[in-house]
Formats: sequence, C-alpha cells, structure tokens
Amino acid sequence: MMFLQYAIPACINPILSLYLMNNLGFSPSRAGQIIAVVAIGAIVAPFLAAYVVDRFISARVLLAACHGLAGAAIGAFSLSRSFWPVYVLYFVYGLLFLPTHGLSNTVVLHRIRDVKRDFGSIRMWGTAGWVFIAWTFGLFWLKGAPPGEPDPRLADALRLCAMLHAALAVYSLTLPREQRAGGAPATLIPWEAFRVFARPSVMVLSLATLLTSAIHQHYYFGMAPFLKGLGAAENHIMPLMSIGQAAEVLMLGLLGRALTRLGTKRMLLIALAAQAVRFTVFSIGSPFPLVVAAIAAHGFCYAFFFTASYIYIDEHSSREARAGAQQLFTILIMGAGYFLGHVTAGRLGEWFLDPATNAIDFGSFWAVPAAGAVVIALILLAAFRAETPQPHPSPAPEEMPGPGGALG
Repeated sequence: MMFLQYAIPACINPILSLYLMNNLGFSPSRAGQIIAVVAIGAIVAPFLAAYVVDRFISARVLLAACHGLAGAAIGAFSLSRSFWPVYVLYFVYGLLFLPTHGLSNTVVLHRIRDVKRDFGSIRMWGTAGWVFIAWTFGLFWLKGAPPGEPDPRLADALRLCAMLHAALAVYSLTLPREQRAGGAPATLIPWEAFRVFARPSVMVLSLATLLTSAIHQHYYFGMAPFLKGLGAAENHIMPLMSIGQAAEVLMLGLLGRALTRLGTKRMLLIALAAQAVRFTVFSIGSPFPLVVAAIAAHGFCYAFFFTASYIYIDEHSSREARAGAQQLFTILIMGAGYFLGHVTAGRLGEWFLDPATNAIDFGSFWAVPAAGAVVIALILLAAFRAETPQPHPSPAPEEMPGPGGALG
C-alpha cells in the first residue's frame, strides 16, 4: 500500500511544472497557480476525512473511494489543454488525493503493535515506490526531446498516475477490516491542539516552518525546467531528482542519533544551511556534476527540518492534543506553505522570464530562496528557544499520527 501511495506523486510532482509550461504552453505564473491550488485540498480535506472515518465509513473503504475518484480526476486532467479545466480538475484532484496520506497512515497504525519499531520500516516502502517510478518510468519510458521542444510522452506520467490510483483503489478493498478506534473526533476543529501552538517556541517554529515549506516548493517548481535548460534529457530528470529521495532515506536513518546529539535548534539550522547551499549552487548552475551533487541536500532539508519539527510538536503535545496538533502542522506545511511557495515561485518565474528566449533566468530565480533560507535561519537563531517538553502518556497505537504528506 505504501509503495503505491508514494509512487503516485512520484509520477507527476517532479515534472508537472515542465509539462504545464512546455507541453501546454502556460506562463510560469499560471503554472504556479495550478500547482498551488492543490494545497486547498490539504487544508480542507483532512478535517473532513478525520471526521468521517470511523463515524460513517471505515478507513480502507474511504481510501478506496478517494483513490478511485482521484484517478478519474487526474485522467481527465491529462486530456485537458486550457487553463480553467486544468485548474478546476487539479483542485478536485487535491481534495480527493491529499486525505489519502493520512488515511494510509491510519490503515497501517490500526494493524501494527509497536508504532516506533514498525512504522518507519513500512513507510520506507513509500520512498522505494517514489525511486522505482523515477528510474523505471522516467529513465526508460520518457525519450526526451530536442532543446526547446516538449516531450509528448510527459502526458503519459499523468496517465500512469491514474492507473496507479485505480490499482490502489482496488487493493484497498482487499485489506482486512480494521477495528473501530472508538475515538472519532467530536468536531471538525481540533480545539485542544491550538494550545500547543500558543507556546512561544512553537509559534516561532511554525513561522519558520511556513516560510521553509514555501521556499522548499521552489525546488519542485523550478527543478525540471532548470535541468532541461542545463541540457539534461527529459528521461533523466526524474532519476536525477530521485537522488534527493535516496539521500532522504539515509538522513531519516541518522535522524534519531543526530537529534539526540545536536538538539532541535541545531538540526533546524543545519537543514536551512543545506537549503541555502543547494539553492546557491543551482543559482551558479555549473559545473553540472556539482548541481547533481547539490540535489542530495534534499535529504538534509527534508529530514532534518520537517521531520525534526514534527517530533518537536509531538513532544510538546498532550495525549489529547497530539493528533490535532500534527494535523494542524501538516496543514501548515502541505497547505499554506505549499500554496504560498508555488504561487511565489510562479511569480518569480514570470519576473525572471527572458522575453527573447522565453526561458527563466534561473541564476536570479534560485537566488531568492537561497536568501530566504538565510533569513529564516537568522529568525530561528534569534527567536527560537527550545523548551523542555512536558511529560505525558504515550498514545495508543491507533491514536499515534504518522508522518503524512507527499512533500517529499
């Protein structure tokens, strides 16, 4: 299940901006608006899914329904060519697909006895699914196209995505029935969780996370057209970007030991330093092997910042507030940060568009998130003071939230 769950975004996340601009002819600003609209689903849908699951429908059935309908939406998306149909269909797709990350975690957590021991090894199959798609579909199916011309096979990534949705919808119905947790939320809004975010350190961390999530999205928006502009064939783009996911696996494996030795604040600063370095290398744009090596910094940027932040939020949440706090924090990253990041990335692409060549000046484009990472690091350095977590009982397995999302 996890393999398919993360193979799905691997089909489209790395190449969507390239497809929208090169194949459909949208401006960078309009491409950013389309990609950003999916974040509304990340804000709205998790509340609805959390309210419905166990009250009206089981997680596995809702998971199957969401994947089946999401597959239909992205299939229709692959056939659309004008702005508004594409925009609306991607919005609908976000409403249907984004809740499945939390639902898949729920399905797993209902079935394992030791969350800390077993969840990580299961979630690792999601990263394996992402890398598998990058190297099989990206390397062997996409053929590439001459410079300045679109690869007609990019649309096949959307069709493959639809087929994987259909496969996972069918597979979800074969999963064993889960026992009802008996603790379905009474309201749509996790009010208890807001107390967690009233802590000074959590407020500062939330601001830094929102801004970091926004600049993180510049990577996904700009990387495919950037690599194509450097001369990389389109069938090499997905494998090259998967280097970041491979590094993510390594960094997640080191995360626990590093967090114990360095502490949360140093981990966050290391992640932001890695962000600044990789965007600076991209801004320089040469030599090409150095650009490829900088992609590996994704592991530091993701694991050392976002996963460490999730752990900090968990440590400062009571048993009653933990699930809601993680939900709100996910919405901050995948909702508000994702939306802000892609809208601003699209605007930057528009501002730095060379009218003579109709290509983005990536030297200037990447300099903006590089400077942003430095500013966020200074905010954390000056204002973030890690607090000692208050002891609270460990949650039962069905109450423990798993790391959700396709932020990658």
